[in-house]
Amino acid sequence: MGISLIGAAVVIPVMYALHSGSLAAMFTLVPFMIGLCGCLGGLMTSIGPQIYPAGVRATGYNLGHNLAMSLWGGLTPFIVSAMALGMQPAALAAGVLIVVIAVVSWIAAIPLIAIAPQTNAIEGWSCCGLLETETEMTGSTHIGSLA
Repeated sequence: MGISLIGAAVVIPVMYALHSGSLAAMFTLVPFMIGLCGCLGGLMTSIGPQIYPAGVRATGYNLGHNLAMSLWGGLTPFIVSAMALGMQPAALAAGVLIVVIAVVSWIAAIPLIAIAPQTNAIEGWSCCGLLETETEMTGSTHIGSLA
């Protein structure tokens, strides 16, 4: 959440700077924002699947991730274009949409943190009764260990 907070805090000033047309702003701010997106993407794909039990981890995470990406990837250009009609400068529309999506994501993350405070199947933890403990499956008591 920290990286997305930084991104949401700087996206509107970055959009204003990019709207200015400054070559220096282009060469410094675009790589900065790409770096933030890379950090978020890397963390999301490494931490996100851990909230699912091992048996459905790939399916559970990838189904939700790919459905969300196709929905937002397909609709975002239309949403930004519609927002740009009513905003000056028009480049600010993408920044405002990013901030709105970040706030919605933070609100959605609060219950997720309460439901799954730790990842990798801690014994006794169950999300909606979908997770069997490793003790029930194999008789082992070392849940989540690498041994």
